[in-house]
Amino acid sequence: MMKRVVLSVGLVVILALVFGALWSWRTARMPLPDYDRSSVVEGLANPVEILRDARGVAHIFAADRDDLMFGQGYVHAQDRWFTMELYRHVARGELSRLIGRNEDAIASDRLMHSLGTVALAERDLASLDARTRRSLDAFAAGVNAYIAGRSPRALAVEYSLLNIAGHDIDVRPWSAVDSLAVAKLMGFAMSGKDATREIERAALKRHLPLMMYAQWQPPYDHARHPTVLTLDELPVEHPGAAKPDNEAGQNNAGASPGEGEARPASGIRRPPHALMEGMDALNRLGFAADGAGSNSWVLSGERTVSGAPLLAVDPHNGIEMPNLWHEIGLHIRPLTGQGNEAGEGVSIYGFAAAPFFMVLDGRNDHAAWGTTNVTGGDALDLFELTLNPDNPDQYLWDGQWRDLVKSSVRIEVAASEPVSFETRRTHFGPVLPYADGETAYAVRWGGFEPSDLVRAALDMPFSRTFAQFQEALRGWDFPPTHFTFAARTGEIGIQQAGRFPVRAPDADGSVPQDGSRSDAHWAVYIPYDAMPYASDPDDGIIATSNNPVVPAAFFDRLDARTGGLTDYLRDAARGYRAVRVEALLKTRPRHDVESTQSIQTDVTVPGLRAALQPVLDATAARSSACRSALEAWDGAFTQDSTGALIFARFWTETLDRVYAPHLPDGTRPRVGMTELLSLETILADPNSGWWDDPTTQGREGRDDRLPGLLDAACAALAVEHGDAPTAWRWGDVHGAQFRNEVVDGSGIHLLQRFGNRGPIPVPGGAATVNVARWRHGQGFAPVHIAGYRMIVDLTQPDLVFVANSTGQSSHPASPHYADGMEGWAQGRYEAVRVDEASVRARAVHALTLRPQIQP
Repeated sequence: MMKRVVLSVGLVVILALVFGALWSWRTARMPLPDYDRSSVVEGLANPVEILRDARGVAHIFAADRDDLMFGQGYVHAQDRWFTMELYRHVARGELSRLIGRNEDAIASDRLMHSLGTVALAERDLASLDARTRRSLDAFAAGVNAYIAGRSPRALAVEYSLLNIAGHDIDVRPWSAVDSLAVAKLMGFAMSGKDATREIERAALKRHLPLMMYAQWQPPYDHARHPTVLTLDELPVEHPGAAKPDNEAGQNNAGASPGEGEARPASGIRRPPHALMEGMDALNRLGFAADGAGSNSWVLSGERTVSGAPLLAVDPHNGIEMPNLWHEIGLHIRPLTGQGNEAGEGVSIYGFAAAPFFMVLDGRNDHAAWGTTNVTGGDALDLFELTLNPDNPDQYLWDGQWRDLVKSSVRIEVAASEPVSFETRRTHFGPVLPYADGETAYAVRWGGFEPSDLVRAALDMPFSRTFAQFQEALRGWDFPPTHFTFAARTGEIGIQQAGRFPVRAPDADGSVPQDGSRSDAHWAVYIPYDAMPYASDPDDGIIATSNNPVVPAAFFDRLDARTGGLTDYLRDAARGYRAVRVEALLKTRPRHDVESTQSIQTDVTVPGLRAALQPVLDATAARSSACRSALEAWDGAFTQDSTGALIFARFWTETLDRVYAPHLPDGTRPRVGMTELLSLETILADPNSGWWDDPTTQGREGRDDRLPGLLDAACAALAVEHGDAPTAWRWGDVHGAQFRNEVVDGSGIHLLQRFGNRGPIPVPGGAATVNVARWRHGQGFAPVHIAGYRMIVDLTQPDLVFVANSTGQSSHPASPHYADGMEGWAQGRYEAVRVDEASVRARAVHALTLRPQIQP
């Protein structure tokens, strides 16, 4: 009898597993789009043809830009709908409405409502010219043509999982406002990190001795690391500056506090925890990863084997599954006949952000371009408010109390009760979230001004010459960006674009400023015509790796003309990647695609091994295999490197034992280029105050601490990986985890296997050209990678070399969900031909969208 019971139970378990597997398989496959059919859709003027290659990359052929944008919207919805859905919910402050009660989601929603992203998007939409608005609406119409009539389960597996969790799914049409709100989100995610950094710097400046602060945040080492341009390559004269549109606000003031004297801010001076929570939530979105950056360089024909310019670009962002970037071909083929004049066709190929349109990095028939963000470009300031102790809804401004403008917000939370709160605004900017007793800060950011970003994004990919490219970028307001350019005619160039303030002469933009004085606020912006740019340098090289584009003397010139402070690069990325790229570019007189690939995938940190010599000297009396392996290390973070792992563990011990005891509460050690330069700085200073252990009697110096730190690192590695250092490998601990957050959180094992990938061993580190930064305190798994790599040799106008870190599709059951991952991790590239004949010859899927017959 018992045997029968056991057999029955076993059969039930087997049946449950089988049915569970069948349900998971069916649920995962249901959203897969059909790439081979024809559809009649609303919103098109002429047919659109969509061909896909063996990697699932779509090539869209349309008669004009509007129909092309319609096709791109349709394709993005096919491939990345849930990515778009997630990002628009974040941008609109509605993430809780999508995923349910979650503290990160609520913090993110509060921050977005405080910033007013939707209102900003609606204002920008209303100001667009008719042609730009038409293309933006066409993109939205294409998205909606795909999602219309499809159930949530037929759009994304994530909806099925949210439905299981008890969430009612309401799929709303995409709108032009959604695209613009996502643009605001992405711009703020890049610039807004300076908000928490300003608060942190202020706390550190109050807490640390001057020299220790200088060593914690060492300035850019111009003697060792390059700027992108020299002073001789820059324009000599600059025009005046432009006034911010929102500088003058209406006075909704209350009564004066008396005699024009400032009163102290009410409550305890504590940083706003609510702000920190919101920014941390954004940081967990991949594109907003702390330390995000990129590399891009262009070489003139004199520096290439082919004799034509060559461009390389690889943006760095957090790990997403799939990543944000969507590879795509966009082709305009004007119609002839019926009285129409045949215009010239154009083909554009590159990478777009999935919720957005056109391509950010790419090429057309005549030119190629790439981007790097102005990392550390200070385009945002916090202003500490003085609140009325008798009425906390008022703030001080030039001796008068003004009323905060308050609005009630109700956040809908899926499968739970809504959350209500109030947003506050000053006349010069929004107030970031804070609680009673916390310091209140208002924020100013160039992205709050009316923007022409959409026009720039739509026009840029059609540029043939550097002059056309510069003119197209005139409307690029945010985020601040370096644009590299190369043309088949031989031109190369770089243009910086973005909105930066001219600060008051006594202002310190690195920390929050006094929000009660009008003379402490921004008066004007640096105009686009004064932004750094250069073309056709004598040495034939323009390379940017988020390092400062200009030397300090550039800002001295500009300060003299504006009467204020213009240096926005004080916190630019320290130049480890830049100096390595420059050195590798100059190791040979001419480069080709193969040598460029080796530079993009390089994993050596210049000067790091030499900087560690004090560690070896201080431990010279000891003999261990661990120390010997570090001594033999060449500074390369290859997967099989033992030295890289020992260094990473030593750095961890130093951050925990040397830095952390001196840092104020709320300040966390990080792993990045600034922190690496700090480590090198204190290693060169045997008497730095950082070496003193505040928990012991007496004062320690560098050589007192280093032996213990290396011993602790080696002992920890022995416990984790065995006693023999010859078996320690960087790749064993440095594996990239690609997680689909909704699928991963479902607990459904088979779907988790579908949705997640990794760990994928990858080379690189925090300061390598092939970046793979990890997060301190969370092991060594990278959190910050090159989302894709692209190389264009303009002697081959129809060829692009790419490596995508995931794949084209966001559907876990798709063969194109992660088919690029292995090659990307191993440094391989796909050679892609983008001319129409090749696209048609290689097409494995064909889809046609036809307009409705007009009455």
